[in-house]
Amino acid sequence: MLLLSNRLYSQIDTVDIKTNDTVSAKFPLKKIIIPAALISYGIASRISNPVRRLDYKIAGEVAKHNKYSTKIDDYMQYASHAAVFGIDLLGVKAKHKLLDRTFIVATSGVITALCVQTLKRTTLVRRPDGSDSYSFPSGHTATAFAGAHILFKEYKDESLLIGIAGYGMALTTGCMRMLNNKHWLSDIAAGAGIGMASVELSYLFLPAWNRLLGLKNKNKKLVIIPVISKTQTSFGLVYSF
Repeated sequence: MLLLSNRLYSQIDTVDIKTNDTVSAKFPLKKIIIPAALISYGIASRISNPVRRLDYKIAGEVAKHNKYSTKIDDYMQYASHAAVFGIDLLGVKAKHKLLDRTFIVATSGVITALCVQTLKRTTLVRRPDGSDSYSFPSGHTATAFAGAHILFKEYKDESLLIGIAGYGMALTTGCMRMLNNKHWLSDIAAGAGIGMASVELSYLFLPAWNRLLGLKNKNKKLVIIPVISKTQTSFGLVYSF
């Protein structure tokens, strides 16, 4: 797949998307190579015995040698999302303004949740610990990598280390899900790909969102209030015009 992608990119690296108001947006195909590869690996585990055997081998080693569990991954998955807003308060300038970042976080969260929950309820993959059949893909990892990808895109021009730290936290979250015997390696890979792809789509939708709601007009205001708990994640919106 990667070899084919490279050949395609030698001819074209963007796709023009025409909208009704004659505005042309360019979708950067190169930015979806890694997410597509990760998702493809996860899907391959459902149809390829060698990939599935690797899942079983890793899970078996974890069960044999790891005797502890932790719930820190339940909170670490949101660490990068908090950093997207918190680092800006420390004086490090983000690429986009607060409202735009809020839209990107909210939109990517909705896309991630829809993709993850749809796949969980259609694939019905049993978890390594046998607790239920909603293993594929990893929702924790998808959320963590979505936040890390936003963090990277917003602050990479100011400090590349910030983006690297975000990916590190996301990877740690995925590893913890495996150490807790809740996910296969393929679940982690697919979740990471979904999270990153959702962010790329969110940035693509950002200009259309601003035009639709007229948010560049100073007389119009939008407030998005995230609500995160152990049982659900939701958003409340207040729009004045």
